[in-house]
Amino acid sequence: MNTFLESIKTDLQFKSLISGQIDNFSEGQEYASEASLEEFPWEVYWALSSVRRYELLFYPFKKDSSCLVLNDCFASVAGILCEKLKKIDFYADSENINAAKKRLSTRKNFEVHQFSLLENNTEKYDYAFVNLEYNETFLRRYIVAAADKIKDNGTMFFSLKKDYYQYISDIFYGERIHFRSYDLFDNGMLLIEAVKDSAYFADKSLFDWSEYKKRNGYYSSPLLYTKWIRNNDVPFFDVPFWADQDFDLIASVKPVLLDLLKKLVSVCKENELKIYPVYGSLLGTMRSGGLIAGDDDIDVALMRSDYDKLMSLADQFNGKYFLQTFENDDCFYGGYAKLRNTETTAINPQNWWANCCEGIGIDIFPIDRVCSSKIREACKLRKIRFYQRMLFAYSYGYFKDFRDMRLLKWKAYKYLGKIISKKTVISKFHNAICKGDSKEKLAIYTHYGNGSMKAAAYFDSDDFKSSFQSKYDGIPVEIPSGWDNILKELYGAEYNKPLCFNEFKTRHGFYDVKTPYSVWKERFGGLKHPAGIKEPVVLFGDGSVFKACLEYYKSRVNISHLVLLPEEESSLSKVMGIPVISFDEFEKLNLPKDSYRGIICSGDALLADSILSEKGYPGLYIFWHDRNWMLFANQSAVWKCIKSLE
Repeated sequence: MNTFLESIKTDLQFKSLISGQIDNFSEGQEYASEASLEEFPWEVYWALSSVRRYELLFYPFKKDSSCLVLNDCFASVAGILCEKLKKIDFYADSENINAAKKRLSTRKNFEVHQFSLLENNTEKYDYAFVNLEYNETFLRRYIVAAADKIKDNGTMFFSLKKDYYQYISDIFYGERIHFRSYDLFDNGMLLIEAVKDSAYFADKSLFDWSEYKKRNGYYSSPLLYTKWIRNNDVPFFDVPFWADQDFDLIASVKPVLLDLLKKLVSVCKENELKIYPVYGSLLGTMRSGGLIAGDDDIDVALMRSDYDKLMSLADQFNGKYFLQTFENDDCFYGGYAKLRNTETTAINPQNWWANCCEGIGIDIFPIDRVCSSKIREACKLRKIRFYQRMLFAYSYGYFKDFRDMRLLKWKAYKYLGKIISKKTVISKFHNAICKGDSKEKLAIYTHYGNGSMKAAAYFDSDDFKSSFQSKYDGIPVEIPSGWDNILKELYGAEYNKPLCFNEFKTRHGFYDVKTPYSVWKERFGGLKHPAGIKEPVVLFGDGSVFKACLEYYKSRVNISHLVLLPEEESSLSKVMGIPVISFDEFEKLNLPKDSYRGIICSGDALLADSILSEKGYPGLYIFWHDRNWMLFANQSAVWKCIKSLE
């Protein structure tokens, strides 16, 4: 029996157990005793115990309000709603109607109806409760029904298994339903509170929005927004709730990426070079006609002969365009090139101290022949990996260790780098990667697998024997005829299935579409050479990473003040002996701004920068306790990392 049929059988067994217990309820009994449920599975306990009351027991419902209840499984939640609200209309199938009539027979404000009659109901409700726990097939049916019957200022609650979280995202988006908050229970059940578009900022029960001025069309206050993220670990803004929290930032990056692709395609066309989208860019082209929603990079590839010719045409990329290779810039990514926009920023922690271009860019990969002999192919992979490590050592030798190379191994490669010239290693790397005689197999070798030799991406030569033209967000690109085989090889047979939301998703760089990377690299270097800092250092922040900064720098620089952001509240009075003062207290000191080095030291560095700039402190240096935090797509992930330090 397959997994789907097994799950159906299991659900039917649970439902049978639950129905049997309800049949034994006395008149007016709504919940089973804890003792009587001890031997049952949690699904039975969840449906019959009084624990369901606590889902909504403390919610601040409006008095004399009405509620639509859809498919509340075995009427598990309807009882508490009857206690809190004036009128409850319960719509469900026959199984749940029978349970509701038995459990809530003494409730006077409770009416039961067949779900099929809902379309004849013209009433609008203040609240709607929708149970989706056993209804994966009918998610849209119930969500759309609730959205249709809710008042403009109404609130909806959706109870579901957390595994269904992604399934409902497109439905919410289509119905203009906005996530507000949630409760996640230990058994994996999720209760979502949501509102419709017109009601989004209408309810004053959570915050008094009138005190603040709207910012960027989404937030009434940037500080209010970051406090919400910090305390609730979820976004609170007017974009689909399953989207990453840097939604607007990535939307601004997309035009820059497309401009780079357009320029690259133009140069390739003029010089008769065939360029293919690969990886997520190939998937995006075939699935949605362009950049995948929420993605932030474009990957293209050329056959080795075309790739080498393109590298010789670097002078055709001028002005804001820069064709970056490890031969012409002090960086290395494994052996591929990037086309950069030098007027923007896409900083990666790997290049923290490297003097290289870090504008927004797209990746350009060479496709090479594979060795027909397995032994020679294994030798080729080892040579490539050896030379990659050597080239990493030339550019990033200032790190104590690097990637999968711990201290001693990393030191060995750095030592070799001192006795073998970079030019020699580049030549040997190129010879190794180009060596291949297979007529059946191709590969992209310019990835570096941390701790693994299996970094190359292999393809069948037949998949590239011919191509056809398609468009990537309106830009003409060549699609290899075997694109389906390529995607299956890369991502498996279910490559067309979108990925689930990943709170700890990282970007390919720290982005700014309006500011050159050189400005940000300077600002990130405020504590780069502590021995040379003679002036006092003032840390500005929310208090969350003051201690982390002091533990590393207190003995190396003179940190004179710890200053909380404007409007920031904290229980901190001192950190490692240094008093924590409010922003207003610091302002009263009237210190000349050139008498100290101001450094932002905050959990949300960019928000702090925005707040301080408005207060007359623009362009301060920025301290990152963990440089990888700058790549997180979701600020809530940063807060979780900070909490783990406590």
